[in-house]
Amino acid sequence: MDRAATEAGTYERATRALSALSPREQEVADGRTRIALLTHDAGRC
Repeated sequence: MDRAATEAGTYERATRALSALSPREQEVADGRTRIALLTHDAGRC
């Protein structure tokens, strides 16, 4: 499987998992995801 397909599958699973959370839990998870993505992107530079 190529990277784009893998990332798309991961995104779909994460979206389904987030939809099961309460609105507050979704906010916390979204914040943590943003931090993780920023940290990951910074590591690539």
